[in-house]
Amino acid sequence: MAERILIVDDESDMLMLLKLFLTEKSAYEVLTTPNPLEVETILQEKPVHLVVTDLIMPGRDGIEVLEAVKKFDPSLPVIIITAFGSIETAVEAVRKGAFDYITKPFRKDRIILAIEKALLSAQEGRGGMEEKAAEAASPFSVDPGWFLLPFAQAQERLLKRFQAEYARRLLVRHQGDLARAAEAAGWTLEELKALTEKGG
Repeated sequence: MAERILIVDDESDMLMLLKLFLTEKSAYEVLTTPNPLEVETILQEKPVHLVVTDLIMPGRDGIEVLEAVKKFDPSLPVIIITAFGSIETAVEAVRKGAFDYITKPFRKDRIILAIEKALLSAQEGRGGMEEKAAEAASPFSVDPGWFLLPFAQAQERLLKRFQAEYARRLLVRHQGDLARAAEAAGWTLEELKALTEKGG
């Protein structure tokens, strides 16, 4: 089944543009609505794998759409797009569970990459839950890579330290602009924020 993406934007031109981006070379099924108040109804009628929403809309803004989606399904990824981005709004969006926060105008490859990452992350999350459930059901659950664990942990810790330092330098270079720093590194805002908070 093709992955289904819901796009919420009160501007019809943006709805058409995003739908064109996502359907011209991909097998995504794209639903669109200019009315953010319809989001819950659409989610109840059809299973959706990702929501992409504008930030500034009449009746309900993108943060409120994000909250509604997370209330409906906490595992459903949400990407917020806006022409009126700020560090404060970006941080608020990520704290409330947004997978990414993209400022307009954006390049086609930027939005496509963010969508692919969000869908992959959601798939991995579902796969991890299924794997844990299978392990819990099995009386003979053994990790075949247990003997490599210390080395793997050391590698992971070193990589995280390198990424955290790189993230800090990017933020300095871009004067604290989270969105620009994340775009420069090819990370989502969620990934960048996690690196700068934990520091490896």
